[in-house]
Parts: sequence; structure tokens; C-alpha cells
Amino acid sequence: MQGYFKLSRHYKFALQNTFQMFPSALGTIIVEDDLLVSHDFIDYFRKFSPLLNDPSENLFCLSTWNDNGKDDQIEQNPELVYRTDFFGGLGWMLSKKIWDEEFSSKWPTAFWDDWIRNVEQRKGRQCIHPEVPRTSTFGKVGVSNGQFFDQYLGKIHEFHGDFSWKQFDLEKIRKNEYDEQFFKKIEALPKAELSDFESLKAPEVRLIYSTKKEFEAAARKIGVMTDLKAGVPRMGYFGVVTALFKNKRVYITPPNPRLWEYHTDW
Repeated sequence: MQGYFKLSRHYKFALQNTFQMFPSALGTIIVEDDLLVSHDFIDYFRKFSPLLNDPSENLFCLSTWNDNGKDDQIEQNPELVYRTDFFGGLGWMLSKKIWDEEFSSKWPTAFWDDWIRNVEQRKGRQCIHPEVPRTSTFGKVGVSNGQFFDQYLGKIHEFHGDFSWKQFDLEKIRKNEYDEQFFKKIEALPKAELSDFESLKAPEVRLIYSTKKEFEAAARKIGVMTDLKAGVPRMGYFGVVTALFKNKRVYITPPNPRLWEYHTDW
């Protein structure tokens, strides 16, 4: 338990001193010492950092991690990116504005990552993350004692190919256009039951949940992480979580994502 307090102090020291040493920097990239990164790791942040510093985009971080990015559950398309309400960390960027105006004065004494996920810090903002992770972790031995490592984290690997972000169209991930396309996509999907979705011929299906128990059952069935933080499922956006299951794209969604509000007691 003491390790979580040391980690939080270390993060505060590092962030505070980084922004003091580079006062003109608009943000900083945080890379833990147990991460491997892809060749396009820096270019990813270079491409999306203008959005992080645009208030109209409603972002509080950029992340290169995908908690549901196990090798057999992602589409091997290096340019796929998403918005998420979940803070994943593990190779991420924080803006100087948020640090100076919000986080620096009230940084927690422990469990800094769960603190960031709380509604008081997130404030309805999102992160951007890739389908194909740009980081992987070998940190099985650490403060968390390898929690989730064998089942999930150890099966997630950084992108190994060659890819350039120069031609990526940022308009696709800007909030207004992204959200409308996102909702239309979900609403057009064929609905399925947990008991029979595997038999449907459709390449993409929608599983609907209304309770925590129903979400956990669907997540467990397709093999993604089942836990929630401040009511937000890992990599969820308006309550929607997606991954491949036996080469079928599955979306676990609430009844109406447009109106979904997270239950912080879940």
C-alpha cells in the first residue's frame, strides 16, 4: 500500500518540475519506466496535441494505450483512433493548462490515476486513444502486484509496423463530427442477445446493457476488462465499449448512448 503513496509523490514531483523547467511547453508526455513504445509514438502526440490544447475539443488527455487492445481483439488498422471517457494512462500527454489551473494544487497523496478518473477531475472531458496500442507494459512486478497482467495487460503489445500520421485527417476525430458519426453508427447496428450474437451473420453487432451486472456479463463473454472506474467502463465512450470477438466487431452499449449518464456507484 505504501508504494501507491510513493508513486503519487513521484508523479507530482516529476510533473511540477517538468513544467517549471520548460515553461513554454504546452504539455508533457508521461512514459512509465516499464513501457515499450512504437516507432510512431512521438508522431502520434505531435499530430493530436493541437486538439488537446483546443478548448472546444473537450479533452483532458491523449493516450497511446488501449485497455481492451489484446492482440486478437483489435483491428490491425494503425490509423483507427477513438474518443473515450476513460483515463487509461500508460503513455499519455497532459496539458500544461490543466496541470497549472487544476491538478497541481490538489494532487492526491495516493492512487493518482483513479483520482484523475473521478468526475471532479474529468469534468465530462475525454481522451483520444488508438485502436492499436502504441505502448506495451512488462511491469508484472510492481506496486499493483501484477493486477490484470496475465489476463489482460501482458497480451497487449505496441504497434510494430511503419506508419505516418502526417496524412491523418484531424476532422474525423474532432468532437462534433466524431460524436454524430459515432451515434449514427451505434444506432444502425443490429441488436443481439448475449446468448445468440455469435450465430448472427452480421460482421458487427450491438449488445445492450442497462445494469452493471449486464455490462459485466457482456464484457466477460467477449473477453474485455469488466471493471469500472467512477462508473466508466474501460475505454468506454457514452457507455459504449467495443472489441473484436472471433473476428466479429461487438459493441456493448447502453440503451441510448446519447442520453447515457454514468452511475458512479457501479
